[in-house]
Amino acid sequence: MNDVHTAPSPVRNGFAAWRYFWRFLHPERVRLAVVVFAATLQPAILLPIALSVRDIFDRYLPAGEAGSLVVSTLVITVLYFASSATTVWIRYRLLDSTKRAIKSLRVATLQTLFSLSRSDLDHLHSADLHTVVVQDTERLDVATNAILAYFFPSLCTAVVLSLVLVGLKAPLFVLVMGAYFLMAVLARTFGRRTRHAARAYHQAFQDFSKGMLFVLQGMPLIKLQNAEPIEMVRQTGRFGRVQSTSGQMAWLGAIFRVTQDSVLVVFISLVLAVGGYSVVSGRMSVGELLAFYTVLALVRPQMQSLFSSISPIIEGHEALLRLQALLTREPTHAYSGGEAIRFAGHIGLQNVHFRYDVDFVLKGVSLEFMPGATYALVGKNGSGKTTLVNLVLGFYRPQVGGLTADGYPFESLDLTAVRRRFGVVPQDPQIIAGTILENISYGNPEAPLEDIREAAHLATADEFIDEMSQGYLTPVGQDGSLLSGGQRQRIALARSLLGHPRFLILDEPTNHLDQDSIRRVMRNLRALRNSPTILLISHSLDIVGVADCVYVLEDGRIAASGRPEELMPAVSSPVPRWNDMPHDR
Repeated sequence: MNDVHTAPSPVRNGFAAWRYFWRFLHPERVRLAVVVFAATLQPAILLPIALSVRDIFDRYLPAGEAGSLVVSTLVITVLYFASSATTVWIRYRLLDSTKRAIKSLRVATLQTLFSLSRSDLDHLHSADLHTVVVQDTERLDVATNAILAYFFPSLCTAVVLSLVLVGLKAPLFVLVMGAYFLMAVLARTFGRRTRHAARAYHQAFQDFSKGMLFVLQGMPLIKLQNAEPIEMVRQTGRFGRVQSTSGQMAWLGAIFRVTQDSVLVVFISLVLAVGGYSVVSGRMSVGELLAFYTVLALVRPQMQSLFSSISPIIEGHEALLRLQALLTREPTHAYSGGEAIRFAGHIGLQNVHFRYDVDFVLKGVSLEFMPGATYALVGKNGSGKTTLVNLVLGFYRPQVGGLTADGYPFESLDLTAVRRRFGVVPQDPQIIAGTILENISYGNPEAPLEDIREAAHLATADEFIDEMSQGYLTPVGQDGSLLSGGQRQRIALARSLLGHPRFLILDEPTNHLDQDSIRRVMRNLRALRNSPTILLISHSLDIVGVADCVYVLEDGRIAASGRPEELMPAVSSPVPRWNDMPHDR
């Protein structure tokens, strides 16, 4: 896939996005309700602190009541620690619930990826999807935790304590309201700028992720083409964009925090000045001023927590929009039938025309693959061989004509189930990091060792596996880097054969296997009691000698078909034929 393919475009209905996310939080609704109720009651723990401070300075100190002073001090200490313990419990419970919801969300994203069709994946870049599934779910996790564990409890506590401030001294609270208003204006201004900065950063990070994925996957090409200087320039440019956009976000956050603290300090100083004047003028006692100041000191961290959670909430909101776009994407499957059949390996194409964009890649192709027979599809690069295979596998649907499996039209079948009866060995098979055993048994982890050995024998992979000191437990390296091309192809073939396919597709086997190896593999497969239908794809004529029937594809059309010796008399088959194939299909 190339860089023009992009991730799902985010929807811009924020309320709908959060309502959509609620379905993942819904199973935790009872626990969340209990915790939220506890969060609303938590400020009540702090209320006696202000009253105790007032009594200490207005009653106990002037009267010299040392005992009452000690008791009040202990009450203040116990209440503060009780409030802190309640905060820890609330945040722990909320964190547990949000983590469960994010796990469910990640499961849903994985299921969505698996549900996407080949056509969908062709229009999405894997690096973009990786960023959405990994980075955006993490950002949403942080945002959800910020909302439930910080923003909401802090808001509840700040509102209750503000009411206490009104009760203690309403005129002084007017100054506090001025601070609230100014901080809200700052939060709105910085929030809007942070939202734009977050979008720019996320786009830059997606480009950075794409670049690193290309470098890691394309390192052999980069080294062969001596393209290190070019990639250094290209990727360094992406690093610079990540640096500038992330720096802008960090800078906005730092400025907001400093400005917020400055506003609080200024207004707290004004409260002290106005309150001190009220004490001097006799309109307020020292205890009342200190009680007001104590509650104000309790409000300050709540307001800081409230506004500091805005930035991660904005980032999480942007992430949720992209996640919702992916999770609500309707897959565009080529077929939607549901009929189940016991597929025997018979595939037919009738007058198939197919195009990706404007020009037809296949033009009136009609052919037939009979159960248990071996076919060769030969054609130059670009002749339509890969497209034909994708049609046979049901990844795409022709614009004209149709396909059948065992005589049933593809439109009526559960093609996902039919596809399980296929085995496909691409010309550059994917090898996972692990052992030879793990690679052969991938997709069939419960397969008995004797079945794995049998599959390796049929693929002639046992010839080199048995010579290795660790045998089937030999590590293959990242992407099979410790194996040769032929060894990779044989392991991939063994993996396909372990599933007992009824239709086996070998794409360009001559790229890594010599003629002798192909002959021995074919001899093993043809000796099976219930051998699969085999389709050999190649741009070379060297492979046709092992086939029962050859189809020659030129410019999207079947130019010729028949036995190898009839099409190319100079080619003799090294493998005895079990099937009497007709000359033309």
